[in-house]
Amino acid sequence: MKALRPYLLSCLAIASCLALGGCLKAGLPKAGNSSLDAMTSFNYEYRWLDTTYILPGTPQADTSVTVNVVQLGNTVVISNDTVYTSPSYPSNLPASQVPNVTLTHIWGYANIPDAAVIYSVDEAPKLGDPGDYSKPATYKIVAADGSTATWVVVTAPLH
Repeated sequence: MKALRPYLLSCLAIASCLALGGCLKAGLPKAGNSSLDAMTSFNYEYRWLDTTYILPGTPQADTSVTVNVVQLGNTVVISNDTVYTSPSYPSNLPASQVPNVTLTHIWGYANIPDAAVIYSVDEAPKLGDPGDYSKPATYKIVAADGSTATWVVVTAPLH
């Protein structure tokens, strides 16, 4: 049986590689060289940490830290190369967090076409990181075919 074990392990490894490797070679839609370089929407999130102390002062004491995320309500109007946004406090935001939500420390996310890439221009906040949206932010979108468009995101005060 010991002599058979390496053979079985080798067969199992080969079978796993073949199963995970896939065999689809045809039938996929062809992606065109898209010239789409539009921004179709822009959204915001607010994140904060909640710390909970469990059984403090006991041998079973523990601390739990949770990252909470809420998507801000948002009205979006797109005009030419400018996205006008009007974020609002969501109903699921705890009242204790409302004073902490500011345009200077929220996360921004843009909706762009598949295969396009977006870059921050000048001092615009990097998407996916907390940033300052209290002033207009400029982004460059590069389409799959290399064409580009510059978009400005203008954010109204929170309400």
